[in-house]
Amino acid sequence: MNRGVGRQRIFFTRADGELFLSLLESASQMFAVEVHAYCLMSNHYHLLVRCPDGGLTEFMRYVNARYVRRVNARLGRDGTLFRGRFHAIRLDSAERIDRVGRYIHRNPLEIGLDAARYPWSSLQH
Repeated sequence: MNRGVGRQRIFFTRADGELFLSLLESASQMFAVEVHAYCLMSNHYHLLVRCPDGGLTEFMRYVNARYVRRVNARLGRDGTLFRGRFHAIRLDSAERIDRVGRYIHRNPLEIGLDAARYPWSSLQH
């Protein structure tokens, strides 16, 4: 999970969401990280990943750094979009994994959107 600095937006256009998902896919293959669930909100994102060979830090660095560079270049700005390093929680049981997966997919409901139709979530997959 990571959030925009000052809770500000991190996804500004549809292309930003598409870029982020593309970077997730590339990084997943590059670092052998399995992405099991995601939800992109305007000012934060959630991921549920499995790292059988480690590499979470490298995976996240790749995605976040490339995303920030591309968005900053497009917007003509510099500096970070994110409030800091990503936040990770180790999930040590199937029950916790299921609970976190549900939490991720329910995120759009918090702002009154239909989670099943929300385009920036893995729920539909």
